Amino acid sequence: GTRDIFMNTPTQMGWIGRYITDQTGPEGRLASLRFQMRRPIFPGDRLSIAGKVRQVRESDGCRWLDLGVDLTTEGKPATTCAALVAMPARRRPWSLDEHSWPEAVASARVSWIS
Repeated sequence: GTRDIFMNTPTQMGWIGRYITDQTGPEGRLASLRFQMRRPIFPGDRLSIAGKVRQVRESDGCRWLDLGVDLTTEGKPATTCAALVAMPARRRPWSLDEHSWPEAVASARVSWIS
């Protein structure tokens, strides 16, 4: 068993999403978020969260940031995350409607591979 209750997936997703949006401000638009919970995080644990921009590309008038975010406890990785965020370049990401946003995200993902 575990020593106590642990922080669940929605809680950690909320922390990560909040961390990213606090850094990007209201202009940033979160396109995708993937993470792996490697160790449990318990109430009372000292939690650190840090992120870095791994790559920047421009596509569809937006600047796309490939981010890495890590949650650690006791200096050991607890959760690792990869995120894709759109920031304004020639256009605001929030100006993309429900039809053009998925196309822009798909285009940005393809540009990471090439």
